[in-house]
Order: sequence, then C-alpha cells, then structure tokens
Amino acid sequence: MSTEPHAALLLPEIILCLGKHLDRKDFLACLVVCRLWHGHLIRLLWHDLVLPQKYHVMTSTTGHKASQFPPTDAFKERGDLVRSLVCNSLKHHLHYLVPNCNQLTTLEIDDLTEQTALPLLRLNKASLGSVHLKRDRLDTKVRTPSAQLELLTALKDCANLDRLWLSNVQVDGWGSSEEDQEKRKLIGARREPLLSLPSSVCSNQFYEIADRLTQLGIVKEVIRTPPNPQDVFYRLWKLTLIESSLTYKDQIQLISQCQYLTHLRLQLTRRKRSYYSEDNFLPYTYNTIEHSLLEAENEGIHLARLEVCPITHLDISRSTLLDAEIAELLVHFPRLIAFTAQGTHLGPKSIMVLCTGARSNELQELDVTDTAGESAWIQDLLSSCSGLRVFRATSILARDVALGSKPKSSAFWSNTVFSHSSSTTPNCSFWTCLGLEELYLSIIQVPTIEVDVDESLLIGMSRRMLMLVYDQLARLTQLRVLSLGGDSTSTWFRTETLELSLASGLGKLETLRELRELNFRFMDHRLTMAEVEWMMAHWPRLRKVTGTIGAEVEIVEDEGEVVSESRRTQRVDRHELYLQRQYPLVEFSTR
Repeated sequence: MSTEPHAALLLPEIILCLGKHLDRKDFLACLVVCRLWHGHLIRLLWHDLVLPQKYHVMTSTTGHKASQFPPTDAFKERGDLVRSLVCNSLKHHLHYLVPNCNQLTTLEIDDLTEQTALPLLRLNKASLGSVHLKRDRLDTKVRTPSAQLELLTALKDCANLDRLWLSNVQVDGWGSSEEDQEKRKLIGARREPLLSLPSSVCSNQFYEIADRLTQLGIVKEVIRTPPNPQDVFYRLWKLTLIESSLTYKDQIQLISQCQYLTHLRLQLTRRKRSYYSEDNFLPYTYNTIEHSLLEAENEGIHLARLEVCPITHLDISRSTLLDAEIAELLVHFPRLIAFTAQGTHLGPKSIMVLCTGARSNELQELDVTDTAGESAWIQDLLSSCSGLRVFRATSILARDVALGSKPKSSAFWSNTVFSHSSSTTPNCSFWTCLGLEELYLSIIQVPTIEVDVDESLLIGMSRRMLMLVYDQLARLTQLRVLSLGGDSTSTWFRTETLELSLASGLGKLETLRELRELNFRFMDHRLTMAEVEWMMAHWPRLRKVTGTIGAEVEIVEDEGEVVSESRRTQRVDRHELYLQRQYPLVEFSTR
C-alpha cells in the first residue's frame, strides 16, 4: 500500500473532476501518465466538440487539392463520447457525424438547412436537451411550410428538450422577406403540397414545444403569430426576444403568459418601415416596434400585465427605446435585482426610477456600459443603490467621484479643493454600495499640473482630488474585482486617469484585502514594479493582474543614448517574467 496517499487519484470520479479544470497543456500531459488516466480523460477530450466554420482547401506538393477534414475513423471509434456539438458548416461534416455522434445533449448549428439539421435531430432525439439553430438572413434557400413542419416535428420528438434558441428560423408559414415572397410565387402547389398550409398549424405546434421548455430564445424572423390567450407556460423561466418579428403587443402578451418567468432579455429596435413587391407592396415588419410604450397604454395594451411575472433579471441592451419608455418599463418590474442596459438611451427619468424607492436597495447587479448618460448619473447610482454587488459603466469624472454630482459654485471649489485648510474629506456624496464586489468603471479627467497657472496651487488641487477619489475606492472593502481600464472590446485609450502610483495615493487602497482581480489596461498610469510588489504584499488574495507594467522612469538613457521604444518594452517584459516567477499563483497578462 505504498501508493495509498495517491489512491484517490485512481478514482474515476476524481479524475473527471480534476480534468475539467486543467488547461490544454496539462490535460495532454495527463493523458500519457497511465492507461487508467487516458481511458477516463479521453472522454472529456471528446465531450465538447467545436467544428470550425470552414476547412481551408490546401494545395499539396503534387498540385492536387486536399481538404483538411478530421479523420473519420476517429469519429467511428469516439463519436458516441461527444455530448456538445457546435458547428458552423455542418454540410461538410455531416457524413461522419451521422450515425457516430448519437449521444448529443447540446447541439448548435449556425447555418441551418433542412438537409443538415433533421438527421442530427432525429438521431439524438432521446438525449438532446439544448438546441441552438441559426439561419443566415441572406441565405437564398427558402424554408417552405412543409420543411418548417418537419423541423417542428423533429424538435417535438426530442423528449428531453428544455432549452431552445431559434435565430432567423421561420416556423409559422412563409417569411416576410422579399426573396421568400418571390419564391412563393414560383413554387406551385404541385411541387409544394403544403403551400396553403395555415400558419396556425405550425405556430400551434411551436407553442406546444415551448410549453415543455425552461429557456426559449426568439431572434429576429421566427414567428409572427402570438400564443392563444388561454395558454400558460408554467415551466419557462428564461425568455429572450431579440428584434422579434412579433409585434410589441404580442410580445407583451407572450411575456405575461409566462407565470414563473424570472429572466427576460428584450431588445426592441425602432426602424422605419420599408415596402417592396411590385404587386402588393407588403409591409416589411421585421425589426420594428408596432407601438411605443407610451402609445401602447393608449391602445389598451396594459403594461400592468407584466407585474404578474416575478421577473428579477431584465436585459434591454441595444434597444432603441427612449428614456421615458425605459422608465415606464422599469416601473412595472418591481422585483428587479439585475438590470442590464448596454448601449441604450438611459436618461434622467430612468435613473430616477432606479435611485428611488425600495428598488434602490434591492438592485444587486447594474450594467449601464456604453450609454449616453452623464457622469453625474453614474455618481447618483453609486450613491443611491446601496445593495449593489456588481456595477458596470464606461467612465465617470474624477470631480464627480470626489465631490458628488450636484453643481458646485466657484466658492465651494475654492474652499474645498484649493484651500489648504479644508478637510481631506469634504461634504461629498459617498458611495453607499459598501458591499460592492465587482466594479468595472474608468475614472477619467483626473486633474494634472500641466496648465499655465500657479503650479503650487494646482499641485495642491490635484493632491486633494486624488485623495478624495482613493478614499471612495478604499471604502469598498468587499471588492473582489476592480477594473479601472478597458477589456478586449475596448476601442479607446483612457487618458487623464489615476496614476496608480504610491506617490499619488495608491497606499490608501490597502483596505481592499479581498481583491482578486485588478485591471488597468488601456490606462495612462504610472504603475511600476514598486507598486506591483506593494500589491502582492497588501492584497494576499490577488490572483489576476491585467495591464502593461510601466518601466522605471529613471532608466531612460543608456550611456547618454536615449533608449528606443522596443528596448523599453523588453524591460517591461522582463519585469513581468520576474513577477510570474516570484508570484506563481498570480496571472499577469497584458490582454
């Protein structure tokens, strides 16, 4: 029993649990440790399969073309191990996926056609639990009613299906696009027996499938027929409606019929109507809002019907609703604990709804990234919503962080900032969300001394302003993630930001002992090796640092010669390599 301390590593359950947390390099190394590990870990290697969009056709040395397809023999032997399949070009892979991959639980197809989807759906009807189907809007292949009925029948036969996402997959008759209407004229009843199939047949079958689901996503041109008013979808708890072809009235009806709906993703886009067709000038209702929220009340479409749904998570990102419409919508969701409004017209009316009443204490997650809001509104949210745990916004002015959002007179600025006798913490609007765990916010327009006025006065102003900003951050003692910079989708560099140097007041943040992740990417900072080593000493739980570490300012010249930018970058890389060796538990990254 010499191997008794390591006997646990021979248990299949522990091997599989550990394998899920290994990166690719360590995973491949574990495969060759022993035959037992190989036999169990190989299952995880095949568990999630992602096939690329296109396999490039390469020319060999002999001049003949050879396509880079996966070996079919491997699928014959291991195909039954695949549980999740994501494919963007299924027609090139179908010949070896069927009948080998017959135990799928998750299927995602991004180029849906009748010839590719139906075989896999029918083959895995006993195991499929999640299906994601997408059809290219520009695809010239028209989905006829008979093909829609076949697809719905195949989905209905999936006994364990509980998550369905359809994007541009028309399921209740002919589509409203110009090509579909033109194709409908060309196809005769002899070639299409179900040409005159009533849309209610397909729509009823679609809502029968929806009655079994827990999650449903409808994106763009999917269905135009609302459910029967008597239907109630008891199992559905998550609903996504993105630019749906359903009218606004029908979307409200569908939402109100989901009695236990808690997560709602709603993207309403207002666009002008366009007309086509030389004969009938059919209205192109795709991507439109039939009525605005305020007009809907006049039409008798009462938003109060939404209050019966216990919706706690609302996402209206990229919607073109006006500020008054967003505020009206928020009033009818009193149980919100998470609200996402990226890229919307969030304004003072919506901010007032979020900052007043019981909602300000119950809201836990708020995302207002890329909105057209003012910096003062961001300060109002942080000062009013005391229950926040996660907050995301693009930027806030340092002046608002330090002194609050209310307009200040010149006398106030003189007494508070410029006066050497004023308190370090004047009567500013402190953030009340002291339980905040994740903060994604860039603090910009931090005052500098690069102005042609009294330098000593400006140095004092800058020092006091920085101290006030650091004081606000230091109060958030529960912070786990602090992102003052950008992410992989950022398109602009943050100038006039916090220096993040010990000389500017970084030492005040020693209270953030729960911090696990720090991001200062795309920031005009002065953070060097000294600051990073200070972080390692005062933030013991820190595990990820994202951003470029600045080189030492004093070593800019070598023997009187100015150091080139490439050599300066090499010095930074050496610093990061040193830190990675010195602190192996911390991940240092510039991306």
